[in-house]
Amino acid sequence: LNPFTVNLNDPFGRRYAEVVINLEIVNKNYIPKLTANELILPRIRDEVFMIISNKSYNEVRTSSGKVTLKEEIMMRLNELMKEEFDKELISRVYFTKFIVQ
Repeated sequence: LNPFTVNLNDPFGRRYAEVVINLEIVNKNYIPKLTANELILPRIRDEVFMIISNKSYNEVRTSSGKVTLKEEIMMRLNELMKEEFDKELISRVYFTKFIVQ
């Protein structure tokens, strides 16, 4: 996915996250179906954006917080995949860049 710069849930509006996410798909044969659907990538980005923006700095600054965030992203994206393709397609979520400030 393209990089995300997201404001975190902060009462003063000063905290944000810069995140690069890669998704592992259970079967590469689904990749053409994903890319052929012009709405699926915006929906994926929207879901990820909403999940991260609802997190506070304290929720995502630790390793365990990041693991929880990965699990939440994978769970929600697989719900989306089931809606679109009747199958959970995401097997892993990788953060290849994660900066919070």
